[in-house]
Amino acid sequence: VGACRRPQGASEVEGEAASTQVLLSYLSALFLALRAGGGAGPKLLKDQDMPWWPEPPFVPSVGQPQALQLPKRALALNVLDGYETLRLALRLTLLALRDNSCGAELGDDSSAPGPPPPRIWDPFAVQELAVCAHVGLYHMLRRPDLSERSLRAGIATLFQVGAVLLSLRTADGPAVSVGWPVRLLEVLIRKADGEPQMLVPVARLCTEATRSFVIEVAAARPMERPELWRHLLVLLFRATPTGARALWSSTMNREVEAVQRDCWKRGIIWVLGHPHLLDCLGAEDAAAAQAATAAAPVAQPQGSPSSVGGTASNADPRGSAAFWNWVLPELNTLATDIAGGNRQQIYRLLLDAYGTLLLTMSRSPTPEDHAQDGGEQSMHATASSASTAPEVPRTTTAVLSEASWAEAHTRDGGQAEVRRAAALSSSWSRVAIALLGVVGPSLGRASGEDAEQIVPFLKQTLLSVRVPLLFAGSAQGPHWARVVLEKLVSMLTNGVNSGASLAVVRDAVSLVAKFFLQNLHTLQRQDHFGQLWLMVLRLMLLFAKRGSDDRDAELEEIATEALKNLLRVLLSMKILGFTECKGSGPAKSPTGSPRPEDGQGPVWWHMTWDCIEVFLPGFGKEFLKSSMPRDSAPAPPPPAEETPPAVAAGTDASEAAPAIDAEAAAA
Repeated sequence: VGACRRPQGASEVEGEAASTQVLLSYLSALFLALRAGGGAGPKLLKDQDMPWWPEPPFVPSVGQPQALQLPKRALALNVLDGYETLRLALRLTLLALRDNSCGAELGDDSSAPGPPPPRIWDPFAVQELAVCAHVGLYHMLRRPDLSERSLRAGIATLFQVGAVLLSLRTADGPAVSVGWPVRLLEVLIRKADGEPQMLVPVARLCTEATRSFVIEVAAARPMERPELWRHLLVLLFRATPTGARALWSSTMNREVEAVQRDCWKRGIIWVLGHPHLLDCLGAEDAAAAQAATAAAPVAQPQGSPSSVGGTASNADPRGSAAFWNWVLPELNTLATDIAGGNRQQIYRLLLDAYGTLLLTMSRSPTPEDHAQDGGEQSMHATASSASTAPEVPRTTTAVLSEASWAEAHTRDGGQAEVRRAAALSSSWSRVAIALLGVVGPSLGRASGEDAEQIVPFLKQTLLSVRVPLLFAGSAQGPHWARVVLEKLVSMLTNGVNSGASLAVVRDAVSLVAKFFLQNLHTLQRQDHFGQLWLMVLRLMLLFAKRGSDDRDAELEEIATEALKNLLRVLLSMKILGFTECKGSGPAKSPTGSPRPEDGQGPVWWHMTWDCIEVFLPGFGKEFLKSSMPRDSAPAPPPPAEETPPAVAAGTDASEAAPAIDAEAAAA
């Protein structure tokens, strides 16, 4: 690098540009030398070894670099193997391009506070190097006689050179497409499909290289292509050691388990929780929703599944639904392979993975915060230390990360923030449903310590104070809150009917009640809120019946008091009104609860009190008597026509705020 001297008589700026051009041309020729000695591999199609370049401008048309000329006294490079050539190319590339601030534009004030500005590169020279590096790596990685040391060097070069190239900028923006590594990852994945054991020895290298690549690129630009994220995850899935891919002696069990843990937590789970991945899924959902609206511009009610950007049945294949429908079964399959069929170990792997993802999504971290997460701690440690983490020093990478984050979320008039809120709510809900699907079957048969930990684990993940903010900040929040509530109620109902222990059932009463109350304002925006409430009501009555049948006075009392709290909140918010039960005389409605003068109300009002009367005879009258002294206010109840039976999405709830706070505290 130091041999590139400035031509005589040239100005300082022209000399620097000329020396840079010579250096990059030399590096391009060095990478192209990797095409030699490729072996008898399958014949390539035209441009198959060119990088994937989805963003405009598309793949640049570059000329053939000059032939590689080495000094006579230089050590001979083992071109046929490619290892020594690749090592030299990697070291020179990192030395020349790693520090973007080196060689910044002349005239910049280097003494100014803050990190130096990134260098503005010539686009043609950088893109020529990117294409030549891709071609050389492509031919090397596809060699049928690729040795393990060359494989390691190829993976390290792919991620390190890729991170450097994707971080370079020109006057018009990033110099290299974010899709540059995709086809190189495809080569590795195809070789791993044919040779399942190939990536196992380099599993830890794949994990650490992927993390470093994502951290460095995310600090410089948004990673907006879902194809890149999918290929990174597939590489980690294929590299994780399992008994079906490799055999090892019992003396290496501990070492292999450590590698599996790194690939699982520091690799796959860490990548799935990255903010740029969620932004990417949000952009895909927005594009799918726009395409669906353009195809069939029919107005849909707010919060309906068809207005959400797709469910599992009608989602665009590019959206988040397709992504999570693919990755969640892959997680289950990998957990089964790691555990070797051990059901208890599979259960714990998935619980820790889903819990970590849910807490990470609810925190909504920045890329810099996510980069500080080493993945070493469990989900419980992450939750306990989230509010007490020490402040880290602000480095150049941190400032660049915040700058790219701010740039991505202030463009398009704030639409990026809207898309990310939608992606967070949908992704959190899909992972929560997957978690409930794993916990549900074991709820009835679990016993001992495992049974006592199930419901507290669910409370820690589902009852986070940030979850209502996720639902409230998204237009699709009512739909996802309804879906999660339905899955939770269904899981607990099956658990109670299948004979779950009384300790688990007692703990589950507050779980469903608190989730319903925390997300009540979002659930009210549902058109069929009455159905959701009746579903929760039947579960609360089932809890009380289980306590009565098993002669457990504690469970019966807990369920009854939780039901009273729910009813008080709904009455105080004027969502529910008191109606007479079938076969009973007229009963006075508590003051402040809406009840039409003619005694009629929504069907779900009548069904509420009828169901309570069937399971708990006399409960309604006793509850009415206990509520009357507190609710008897001098102000008359509002007219029926001015008070809707359910609070709409746009209703001002400030009048009910004191009552809500009081009842929520009691709950």
